[in-house]
Amino acid sequence: MKISYRMVLALLGSMLFLSACSINDRDNDYQLSRSNEDVLTTPEGTFNSSDKLVIPNESNIQQYGEKEDFKAPIVPSIFHPLVDLKLTWNQERVWIETPGDLSDTQKAITRFFNNLHETDTSMAVSTALRMETIAMPFYEQSWLASLWSSITRLYPEKVIYEIVLEKGELSNRVGLRYKIQKTGVNNKTEIGQWINPNTDDRLFSTTLTLWNTLSRQVVKTSNYFSSNDDVVTKSLWLDDAGNYMVNVGKNALLEDVFNVIKQSKLHLITEKPLKIAFVSADDLPKIGDLKKLIIPAFAGGKEAILGNVRRRHLDDLEWNELSYSIQLVRRTNGLFIKVDTSNTDYANVVSYRIMTALLNN
Repeated sequence: MKISYRMVLALLGSMLFLSACSINDRDNDYQLSRSNEDVLTTPEGTFNSSDKLVIPNESNIQQYGEKEDFKAPIVPSIFHPLVDLKLTWNQERVWIETPGDLSDTQKAITRFFNNLHETDTSMAVSTALRMETIAMPFYEQSWLASLWSSITRLYPEKVIYEIVLEKGELSNRVGLRYKIQKTGVNNKTEIGQWINPNTDDRLFSTTLTLWNTLSRQVVKTSNYFSSNDDVVTKSLWLDDAGNYMVNVGKNALLEDVFNVIKQSKLHLITEKPLKIAFVSADDLPKIGDLKKLIIPAFAGGKEAILGNVRRRHLDDLEWNELSYSIQLVRRTNGLFIKVDTSNTDYANVVSYRIMTALLNN
């Protein structure tokens, strides 16, 4: 019998069909399977085997507990060295001595008051040796406060600054004084007499900010600190928030900080935490101390003392009756003494007074 090619293909197809139908589905075998319980035998002295995921350097990975809100990293404040420009005052003016060029100093002063008033025309009078600003508010009024002033006709005080420049052989002098402008209920403007800024902390704060500006201008335009690290250590420094600091030295220790305090005009109140004050610990007012209950004078009369009461808080104390916490900040430039004066009305003024007292100035 002759077998054709087609018959062979049909026979192979039938065999494949029959074999496919005979395959049993054994997928349950995998579901019912169990792990091998045989214990792996290892040579003596080796580590015991364990069925565990091994993470390299797991002990160095930071562990997190409860979920916390994301906090953006804070850029550390930049510390700026200040040239110790001589700051003096008499009955009429505060004087700042600066080695800077007279023309550059005048430009820096103009820019300073323009930024202070947020205008391009802060000067009402400007000559080579004398400048006078326009009437500038102590602070910008809100819309509601401005509306209330227009209704009551009670407008906030404004200040006018006068700046005089005196040329010297080795350095120049910048003199500053001010007068107050008031607007009455009848819209009549009254301008007071010229006053020394040292008599009012509001104005002295502005004076110190101008002093900072002129000092940093000298730093930028000269090599004042480039070759004398000792000058940098003994001078005042300033951070971005306007707080003054003293640099004790690059290799300074806590004992050096104590020595600076002992040699200054300040008193060490406590070491832990580190606190200082202008008065001794025994003279420092405390909660619970007796104080006089005084009624202010009215209509030209005299103050009345009703008696003594226990002090319940320290909110009524003057800046020189408080104690201040010291924060020590280590930077590549040195160890800095920084004082928290945020609870005072004019923090930069109190900070300046504390730091100059530390330097025995």
